[in-house]
Amino acid sequence: PLCSFVAFFFRCLGAYTDGSFSPDDAYLWLWMLQSASISVSMNALVFFYLVTQDLIQPFQPLLKFVCIKFVVVVPYWQNFIFMGLAWWGVIGEYRNFSGQQVSAICQEALCCGEMLLLA
Repeated sequence: PLCSFVAFFFRCLGAYTDGSFSPDDAYLWLWMLQSASISVSMNALVFFYLVTQDLIQPFQPLLKFVCIKFVVVVPYWQNFIFMGLAWWGVIGEYRNFSGQQVSAICQEALCCGEMLLLA
């Protein structure tokens, strides 16, 4: 939630543009902060699993841990890839939508399909 509020604040100031990797834009810095946060949380999850593996083995939690990692990490990297493709011009405008909007729509649709499969 903190990154969302910061993104909203910078967007109101005109200093935040989705998919902009310019050092002058807050998107790049928030993306790096989120990357660090996700990396730390995923490492903590792996360490938690390794430390408690013997205790929770009767519950067969490996698939649950993999699903949690999939839910957190895959959409994050998909968003990064789609925004990068839009920024580099690989994903262009379509009808009344900008390249960033098209990439966001594609990423959200793909994420919905993935979550449907995981549910």
